[in-house]
Amino acid sequence: MLDCDVQKKYNDGMKNFFSAPRDSIYYLREKSDPQIEVLGYHRVSPSESLKYFRKQDFFTLHFVLRGKGKLFVNDVERDVGENCVFILGDEDEFMYYPDENDPWEYVYFCVKGEYLPAAAKKCGITVSAPLKVCQSPESVKGMLTRLWQKREEGGDVSYSAAMSALFFILDSLLDHTAKAQPARDKIDEIKAYIDYNFTRPDFSVESLCRQTCVSHTHLSRIFRAATGTTVNEYVARKRFSLAASLLTTTTKSVGEIAEIAGFEDYEYFFRFFRKRSGSTPLSYRKSHK
Repeated sequence: MLDCDVQKKYNDGMKNFFSAPRDSIYYLREKSDPQIEVLGYHRVSPSESLKYFRKQDFFTLHFVLRGKGKLFVNDVERDVGENCVFILGDEDEFMYYPDENDPWEYVYFCVKGEYLPAAAKKCGITVSAPLKVCQSPESVKGMLTRLWQKREEGGDVSYSAAMSALFFILDSLLDHTAKAQPARDKIDEIKAYIDYNFTRPDFSVESLCRQTCVSHTHLSRIFRAATGTTVNEYVARKRFSLAASLLTTTTKSVGEIAEIAGFEDYEYFFRFFRKRSGSTPLSYRKSHK
C-alpha cells in the first residue's frame, strides 16, 4: 500500500501530476552505453497536437498517467488511455496526439542503446504491438511521484533513480504468472550473446545481465550449474582460444591480436596469455608453427 501523501498526489482529486506543464531532465552518457538521455514529464493540451507522421533515431517509452489519446504506428491506429505504456523504435513511423476532451498527461524516457528494444520484446511489445497496460499502475505512479516531488523541491534526480523507474515500468509489463523460460533455453541465449560479443573490450557481466534480463546472482547460479564454470572464466577461455589461433594461423602482430581478442591493454594481454599458456605470445607462435 502507498502512504497517504503519495496517494494524494495522484488520486482522482488531484488536478495535475506536477505543477509545471512541461519539464525534462537530461542525462549525458558515453555513446557506447545503453543510456537514458531524457526523462520527461508532459501535461499536454489539445493545441499541442502534432498530427503528422515522423521518425526518430532513438527509442522512447511513454507511461500515460491519466487522460486519453491516439497512437498511430506504421499506419495502424490505437486508442491509448490511463496506465498504458507504449514504446516507439528508431525505425517506426509514428504519430500520437491527445484526446480533445480528455488530453493525456505522461512521463517519457528517451533511450539510446540496445537495452530497451531487447527488454520491450521480452515484455511482449513489438512493432506490431507497441502498446501494453501496466499491471501495477499505483506502484509506478508512486515511484514517479517521488521523483517529481524531489524535482519540485529543487533536488537532483539521479541517473540510477531514472534507470530504476524505467526498469520498474518494464517489470510491470511482464506476465509474472507465465511459466518461466526453461533454463536450457536461457543458457543457450546467454552463451549466444557471449559468443557474439566477447571480443568487445567493453563486454562485462553487467552488460550481459542487462541484455538477457537476468540478475547477476541468478546468472551466476544458472551458468555455473549448466557449464561448471563462471561467466568470466568462460569468456577468458574464448579470448585465449581466439588469440592462440590467430598467433598460429596469421602473421598479425601481438598488439593486433590482443585488440581483436577484446583486450585494450597490451600489458594485461601479455600477462593473461603467459599465465594461461606458460609462454609469451611470441614464444607460443614459434613453438606452434
